[in-house]
Amino acid sequence: MLDSKRELRAISSCNQALMRAVDEQMLLNDICRIVCDEAGYRMAWVGFAENDAAKTIRPVAWAGAEDGYLAQAGLTWADTERGRGPSGTAIRGGKTAFILNFDVDPLAAPWREGASQRGYRSTIALPLKDQRGETFGVMTMYSAEVDAFTADEVRLLEALANDLAFGVMVLRDRVERKRVDDSLRESEQRYRRLFENSPVSLWEEDFSQVKAVLDGLRTEGVTDLEAYLADHPGVVQRCASLVKVVEVNRAALTLHRAASREELLAGLVKTFTPESFDTFTRELVCLWNGRTELTEEAIVKTLSGEPRDVTVYFSVNPGDEATLSRVLVSLTDITEGKLAERERQAIVRRLNQQLEQRVTERTVQLEAANTELESFAYSVSHDLRAPLRHISGFLELLKRRLGATLDEKSLHYMATVTDAATRMDVLIEDLLGFSRMSRKEMAESQVDLNALVAELVQEFEDEWRGRDVHWHLGELPTVTGDRAMLRVALGNLVSNALKFTRPRAQASIEIGCAPGNETETIIFVRDNGVGFEMQYAGKLFGVFQRLHLVSEFEGTGIGLANVRRIIQRHGGRTWAEGKLDGGAALYLSLPKATGARRAPPE
Repeated sequence: MLDSKRELRAISSCNQALMRAVDEQMLLNDICRIVCDEAGYRMAWVGFAENDAAKTIRPVAWAGAEDGYLAQAGLTWADTERGRGPSGTAIRGGKTAFILNFDVDPLAAPWREGASQRGYRSTIALPLKDQRGETFGVMTMYSAEVDAFTADEVRLLEALANDLAFGVMVLRDRVERKRVDDSLRESEQRYRRLFENSPVSLWEEDFSQVKAVLDGLRTEGVTDLEAYLADHPGVVQRCASLVKVVEVNRAALTLHRAASREELLAGLVKTFTPESFDTFTRELVCLWNGRTELTEEAIVKTLSGEPRDVTVYFSVNPGDEATLSRVLVSLTDITEGKLAERERQAIVRRLNQQLEQRVTERTVQLEAANTELESFAYSVSHDLRAPLRHISGFLELLKRRLGATLDEKSLHYMATVTDAATRMDVLIEDLLGFSRMSRKEMAESQVDLNALVAELVQEFEDEWRGRDVHWHLGELPTVTGDRAMLRVALGNLVSNALKFTRPRAQASIEIGCAPGNETETIIFVRDNGVGFEMQYAGKLFGVFQRLHLVSEFEGTGIGLANVRRIIQRHGGRTWAEGKLDGGAALYLSLPKATGARRAPPE
């Protein structure tokens, strides 16, 4: 039991230390020292509760005969043997805890030897609580006497612990406020440096009076601000006049060619343009709709009236959405880029015009050349037929006159010449047909492809009679086109399929409609004939292009070229797929829409 006068003197000294305290660690050290030096306790310490896995109590200040005791104590506030001592119990339960006699109290067992060595006979642990009443630490004192703590002493010490906890919280709040103030000050300084030194024109503005106008319009029942401002342009002017410019940076002065902030603000109205008012209107609508950011392009003027193209970025400062008292507007000068873009566009337009003129001229020249070439081909082909007829006719006469006297070799020579003349006549006839197909006027109508294919299968009956030919005819659509031309095109595809399946014991020919898209209908003719190598697919539709010898399969190499010309005149396309000795599939597409633009012939 301690002398009450000494104890009261110690409490008074602790209160003075609390009032003088500016540093938490110094306060804790002073309190521990005063408790030991003036109140006469053997040892005192303060510890904070850690929230680690072991729930450690971390000693932060002590005084008196400590002599390494705390390092060996294994302090914890967990519900374990070492956590059930006074310090752990005070933290865990939030109430004062005791060991009145280290020699006999079972709870003192983990620390009995160390306490005895240092003269500790009893101890008291007082919880330290924050403003919410949550325990964050403990103040523990040791006495050299057994059962040293009377009820009055306990009340005094609990009051001291409460004052100490309050002092710690005050100091921490003070430190936190200072940290926040320093952080805000540093942030503001950094913001000001960035604001002032930014190469972009920056305007800090106060829209609070504008907000009052917008709130008033809502009260009046306005729901569509954009429509309202279109009918009341004076409101836009009024809102613009209510915007308070708080600060502008050096880049803003440069953009508007102003010598000072005062000169710029005095002549601010000179910088406005109809485009900048349109942008301001969109800023108002942006705020009305609850948005806080907007990016637009606009035109402003310098104080001397020179227009400048700018990108406007409008942003309400975070935290000021309710008042709009701080709005940041940046203007990025894009005049040079706009001028360069306009120059590029002018160059592109000029080049496009030149290109269109050249294309027109070349198209006219090409059409004239094609017309002349087709006329020449038609004339030549027509004129060649007469000599061929003479050759064939005179050969026949010669054969009749000398037939009995000619030997087998001479007859073979005559037969070879006759066959060559016949092939030449077929070739000329095909060339004439190819030429006519380019000049023939198209007579568009609705063409039932089912009926057309049925006619062709019947027409080619002489070619497949006696052969094992399996026809697979799918459902075909009705298309818009020239029926006669489409008959020629499909007839060539069917004829090809019959010709190139001759080596097959069982021929299979399929005619159907392939999946297309919304703009075209795709028709195919597929067979199991001799096929071709895909690397030569591009040659199939060319004039005089053949992938097989004449001795293997007859033909002039014009049929598929005629197919392509016909389909191109219909605005469609042709292509082929195949595999050598694995069959072939020839495709043609026709536009679904009537009046489709016709593709030029190759």
